[in-house]
Amino acid sequence: MSTKDLIIQELDHLPEPLLSKVLESIRQLKNAELGQADDLVWQAYLASEQENEEVYRRLANFRRLASSQSPIWW
Repeated sequence: MSTKDLIIQELDHLPEPLLSKVLESIRQLKNAELGQADDLVWQAYLASEQENEEVYRRLANFRRLASSQSPIWW
């Protein structure tokens, strides 16, 4: 029997008031997992930003220079 089947079997024997607590716990676990995934994505972005800091700086300087030039330059 799978873990999911065992959980469902246990849920079948719980009274309704406890089921609402179980549902709340499941949602908290799910949100915690999603929060951790968001943290990992944010950490990866920050690492990428640090690795490419020079590239971003040069692009910003290029855009600043380009915007100060006459339209004919483009």
